[in-house]
Amino acid sequence: MDLHHMVSPVTGGGIGLNHMTQLFVLATTAGKEGAEALANYVWDFLDSTGERLVRDGNKIEAKDENLKEIRILARKFVKFGRPLLQALQIIDAPEGGGWSNEAKR
Repeated sequence: MDLHHMVSPVTGGGIGLNHMTQLFVLATTAGKEGAEALANYVWDFLDSTGERLVRDGNKIEAKDENLKEIRILARKFVKFGRPLLQALQIIDAPEGGGWSNEAKR
């Protein structure tokens, strides 16, 4: 079953999350923090299920090209998505006050 929403106690309702964002949330719950760690986790997951990204309507088969696209998305998630999901209390901020928006390696 593929879920498309996660509940926010702040809004009292569901917040729509695309597949990649859900995978970044999964990586976060597995303890991955920086963009590179998130990207590698997501690639390993996608590769294990035989999934590939699509760019301009074409499936990207090469590992390096998939990782390149995932890294771009991971940096955006670290900068914008994760802080928003934390503010909505969909994901917890780590102990010690919060994550840096910098893409750690």
